[in-house]
Amino acid sequence: MDSKLLIVAAAGLSLASCAGRSDLDLITRTSQDTARGEVVKRISRIDGGPFAGGLMVSNFYYWRRSQPITPAILRDFDARARREGCAGGLPPMRHSLTGRWGNYVSAYTIMAIYDCR
Repeated sequence: MDSKLLIVAAAGLSLASCAGRSDLDLITRTSQDTARGEVVKRISRIDGGPFAGGLMVSNFYYWRRSQPITPAILRDFDARARREGCAGGLPPMRHSLTGRWGNYVSAYTIMAIYDCR
């Protein structure tokens, strides 16, 4: 099980690097304060790279420890991707999932790439 999770995390990191900041078109951004700190939730359309037309759903956790990827977070990500949908009415399919400390912000990031092909 751990090896499968490691493979998925490595794939997520490589996919995230395929879509640069200029290849992402921000659709929604919400912020909420929690007892532990702020959580910023984003959905972006991927404009370039191998997943062009797909969605990137992410949460940025601005607190001092990592956030485990829980079933509730996965359900939230899937629901947000379904609400946004794909061009042409196709259902988005989760392709990768990763959790890591962000390169550009001092937040723990959980990110999922949804394929719309």
